[in-house]
Amino acid sequence: MTSAPSPHDQMLDLDVLETDPLPTFVIKTSDQPIRFELLFCNEAFRRTSLQNTILAPVKESTLFRSWALAIQHCDPHHSFADRTWTAAKAGARKNWKIIRPVKTPRIDPTHETVTVNPVAGTQEEVIDHREPRNAPVWTMYTRPQIALRGLPVTNVVAHWESIQSMMEMTDVGVFEYMLSEKTLPDHVEFSFMDLAHPDDQATIMSAWNTLVQGGCVTFEMRWKARPGSADDAQWVLSVCVPVFDEDQNLVSIAGNTIDINGQKKLQEIQDHQIDEALEAKRQQENFIDMTSHELRNPLSAKRVIDDVLTLSKLDSNLLQITPMLVQPSSVVSGAMKMFDVEGSQLQINLEFKEDESLKDFEWAMLDPSRMLQVLINLLTNAIKFSKYRPFRNITVTLGGSSTLASIEDASITFAKDTQPQYNICDKEGWGNGRKGFIWIRVDDTGRGMTDEKQAKLFSRFMQATPRTHVRYGGSGLGIFISKSLTALQGGPVGVKSTADIGSTFLFYVSTRMPESPTHATKQKLQRPTLSHALSAEEGMKHTKLKSSWSKIILSTREF
Repeated sequence: MTSAPSPHDQMLDLDVLETDPLPTFVIKTSDQPIRFELLFCNEAFRRTSLQNTILAPVKESTLFRSWALAIQHCDPHHSFADRTWTAAKAGARKNWKIIRPVKTPRIDPTHETVTVNPVAGTQEEVIDHREPRNAPVWTMYTRPQIALRGLPVTNVVAHWESIQSMMEMTDVGVFEYMLSEKTLPDHVEFSFMDLAHPDDQATIMSAWNTLVQGGCVTFEMRWKARPGSADDAQWVLSVCVPVFDEDQNLVSIAGNTIDINGQKKLQEIQDHQIDEALEAKRQQENFIDMTSHELRNPLSAKRVIDDVLTLSKLDSNLLQITPMLVQPSSVVSGAMKMFDVEGSQLQINLEFKEDESLKDFEWAMLDPSRMLQVLINLLTNAIKFSKYRPFRNITVTLGGSSTLASIEDASITFAKDTQPQYNICDKEGWGNGRKGFIWIRVDDTGRGMTDEKQAKLFSRFMQATPRTHVRYGGSGLGIFISKSLTALQGGPVGVKSTADIGSTFLFYVSTRMPESPTHATKQKLQRPTLSHALSAEEGMKHTKLKSSWSKIILSTREF
């Protein structure tokens, strides 16, 4: 048996609403948290600026949206934007609302009647606000008087004082929200929704709809920060219950709130750590896949193995910086010769420049093998990303400086997640000479990167894009290792890049100048080399020689 329609229910006929001369709109309501959304606006509404006014993030607009979303026990009229508005349920499930303004209601005392609610059995004051366009009849509930039964009058004060003392000793906030504004004459302008965070207002309206239907709710919400302060929104856990009188009329909402801001902060940290752990696991899996592919290539297998071994030493804090007196220009020129053959084959112009500032740093105390390892990684990347470009130029510039101010360029973004060991030159073995810095800049005309890709560049196992490995290869460890090695040597590494134009990598290491190196001391100095620092041409000769001896041995065995 279908229940009789409520006097404020209407049919949802958009054609009829479109021709309504009054600005009218339609929204959807639910007992679940939903956002306020204008799903339909008629022509009269579209001709006004009401949409911006209704959606504005101000108190009056927030209260109007809250009133429109309410599904029970809401005022039949609401004043907003110089109009008096009414709301009517519509649709088969009554989950739509038609909101439209009306003229100021003309109340005829002869039309005021008192009827009995057939459901609750209580008296209701019914005011007929009918207009020429057959506006719906609204019913406004009056709050009944509640008598204190069974409680001696002499004990009321003592009972109230005991409750008040108990509330003051607890950390839980207790409140009672009265439905009638007459009970709070000093807080007429006070609005609960005005204090709530905008993102949680839909949750609060859903909780309210559950409460007015007789259900209890437990929900989390945020209070707004104090006006003019930089504080964050405050998280609280609220538990609310509806309070009804003997006639089952809703009287008030009672509840308590608990401060859970600390738990929320801890939860955010834990969620962030979980996301980081999952991302690290994903990167490790990708690294294993890439490494398995690279190890099948004999030309890159040794480099991948060296990167993995270096990474293992870095993680175990086993990698030490060993300073020696060297000529920085000899170290860099030796690295450039390693790539001469490869550069010629790929038609890449490799150029080495000595900055004027290097004349004061002809000899310096540093770890040449570790500085060389960083430079080799940067040169390898520069060649890898420049070999398919129409213009292929790579320039390595070497210089020195006594202060950081003359090195650091505002346009270059340095890695921030590592702290350079600037005090490394104070350790034993570095001497007592004047402190300074050796810097190396690598400029290329490669594919370049966007700012978003640069932000990921210095992460472990991370390459600029997932497609980088497919086209260019690599393990994603070179730049990360370079960052770690540079920090161990008392300096950072940074990058400046523009997509489709090229990249610039800059790193510097801490050093000390020799006090007075003698000619005999210089004669004993040797240019440092890495175990794998062979040029491609020497490697080919070495391979041919071994091949020749293998053929001789095989031929001898045949006899």
